[in-house]
Amino acid sequence: MDELNHQLEQATVLLLACARGDAKAFQRLYRLEAPRMLALARRLSGDPELAEEALQDTFVQVWRNAVRFHPEKGSARAWLYALLRYRLINQHRRAKRDDAEALPGTTGRIPGPTRSSARCSPTSGAPCRSACAVCRATGAGRY
Repeated sequence: MDELNHQLEQATVLLLACARGDAKAFQRLYRLEAPRMLALARRLSGDPELAEEALQDTFVQVWRNAVRFHPEKGSARAWLYALLRYRLINQHRRAKRDDAEALPGTTGRIPGPTRSSARCSPTSGAPCRSACAVCRATGAGRY
């Protein structure tokens, strides 16, 4: 248990040093956390190449955004693994999108309402209230 606490404290100290631009701290943080993170990424992705890509992207993001880490909100390890998780989720979504094939004779575009057909106003009635949320999100129409 003491070793685990020591590693968690060390990761926090190193991540805070990364936020100040300390490249040596970044290297030490990588050596401390990357093997465990890579093992998790491989297990979750099922693809060693994608796992390595996710890990690399995660650590690029760590270097660029270390100033956003706040130890009072959680551990450094939790912050690192959250970044890795988001990278893996984005990879999965991208792969699903890339794997989706268009039906023969179609453009591959998914039919749906256009911005102009989604226009509504508060007086349009109950069914339009959900469309108003779409209007707010897309910037179409008045609400």
